[in-house]
Amino acid sequence: YVFLQFGAFSKKKNASEAKITIERKIQSKFPKFLIDVEFDKKTKLYKLFYKSTENTNAQRIFKFCKEIKINCIFPKK
Repeated sequence: YVFLQFGAFSKKKNASEAKITIERKIQSKFPKFLIDVEFDKKTKLYKLFYKSTENTNAQRIFKFCKEIKINCIFPKK
């Protein structure tokens, strides 16, 4: 899988709210886009991840995020 990370939050509520906001914006161009919220026990943070089986698709989403001013990274996972 290829992963994109859309933030890390100390509170689950904040992560869930960000997930909904980001999904709505990106689904305007990528209707099947969904984010998973994962809790990292080591850092004690809730992280937002999108995973794709295709590098090309992840690259297109990454580019679109930059255009609409949503920060994301390719994390080492």
